[in-house]
Amino acid sequence: MSNDKLFYRVVTLAILALIATNVILIYRAETNSQQKSAPIYVSSQDGSSNLNVIKVTGTGRVYASPDIAVLTIGVETRSEDAQNAQQRNAEKMNNVIEALKNDGISEDNVKTISYRLEPVIRYEDGINIIIGYVAENTMQVKLGDISDAGRVIDLAVAAGANEISLIEFSLSEDRMESYREQAMDVAVQNANLRAETISKSMGVQLIGPLEVNLIPSYEPITRIYEPQAAVTPITPGDLEILSTVEVTYQFQ
Repeated sequence: MSNDKLFYRVVTLAILALIATNVILIYRAETNSQQKSAPIYVSSQDGSSNLNVIKVTGTGRVYASPDIAVLTIGVETRSEDAQNAQQRNAEKMNNVIEALKNDGISEDNVKTISYRLEPVIRYEDGINIIIGYVAENTMQVKLGDISDAGRVIDLAVAAGANEISLIEFSLSEDRMESYREQAMDVAVQNANLRAETISKSMGVQLIGPLEVNLIPSYEPITRIYEPQAAVTPITPGDLEILSTVEVTYQFQ
């Protein structure tokens, strides 16, 4: 082998060795960096430094008795003739609405939510036969005093209603806002307690909260009843108002 070829081979091997050494050094540097970043950090608002943080979720629940009832009341009529089914339905529903008005229920608190008029079909020998028609008119009645629910149901049935499909209980907006605030206060206290418990277990000292986020989950779970028939005794029970917050705390 000539001296020139030997020289170029030595130079090539030296360059490859240098590249391999650099790759190993870069890999070790990145590995060490990842191992050192195990603690939880978050950047400060100006991005100039890193802070040790604990992030927790707090939950608050409060309970309240409802003060609003919404009744779903309907009238269903059947007849061999479509017009007759519709007319009889209108007469009965007008009687129900008139009875509610005479009881002091405002027109603003009574609204129609569905109406249908359709044939009743019987299947015989591969043929669809219309044997009559059904008309159904359904409305919602809002009550500002839930103690009236049973009495109003009886009143509507006596006037001609033959369907009581739902009874919903909820809170008025003013009371809802008050209970929302109470639930949020409980949620923040719960978050503080969790953060303190975690910091003690870690052997670190909490400095204070850095960020608080409210998760909108405080709407009440509305109580819904599906009675088989109109019954006077109505016991709604309490409603649950839920609030959830996510809080980031700094520790040292």
